[in-house]
Amino acid sequence: ASASASASASASASVFAASLAKGSSSGSAGGSARSGSVSKAKPGEQGGIVAIVQGLFSAHEDSRVHTGAAAEITPADSGGADGGGAVARGILLGPFGKAGKVKVLFPTSASAHVTEGAAVVLLL
Repeated sequence: ASASASASASASASVFAASLAKGSSSGSAGGSARSGSVSKAKPGEQGGIVAIVQGLFSAHEDSRVHTGAAAEITPADSGGADGGGAVARGILLGPFGKAGKVKVLFPTSASAHVTEGAAVVLLL
């Protein structure tokens, strides 16, 4: 079980690196965004910070179809995706539980910004 967890975490780290390398931009042309907030954050198994984010999806939506989408922590005074710019960028890993919460992986360098209550914008 430990080997598969390690392989899964390694795959997540690879997806994270590939997503950032693509340089998906904030406010992509014709894209939409959803807003939520960090309910919990913890160190990832293979590095990075895994945030549990609420408010991006309802319990009835399938968040798995958006796995790999860019997510941003926004400054508290920016009002979301429309202004201020992101202070940290991560990627959606997948669902967490059954209440519409999701896991988002952020780089370790963003740990000061990935705090409980921080505003998160998912770029679709």
